[in-house]
Amino acid sequence: MSPLLPPGLLIDPAWDMMIELLIATETGETLFVKDLVALSGESHASALRRLDRLQASALIERHIDSDDHRRFRVRLTARGYQAMTAMLGHLYDDVTPSAPDHGRPTSFRPHPLC
Repeated sequence: MSPLLPPGLLIDPAWDMMIELLIATETGETLFVKDLVALSGESHASALRRLDRLQASALIERHIDSDDHRRFRVRLTARGYQAMTAMLGHLYDDVTPSAPDHGRPTSFRPHPLC
């Protein structure tokens, strides 16, 4: 965490899960339910309920892992990917000319979803 921000200020388990899933999509990494539960910082039951809500909103999908039927792979849906890239695009591309940039990136351009 940045020393400029108080610890715990920007913590939201759903946001953390969605960011990790976006990164996984961009890097070709596979994330499993247990990975997202662990990074959420919530109890197992709370994290699973959050994943249920994300799936009910059609932002993520879970599939049984073909290598190990005890695990579930999690990935962003096309809708989830578009929502995350639009949100990040809005955050980074909406720079007013009069505002100092403080080294802030001026663009977020994700790779096309395969």
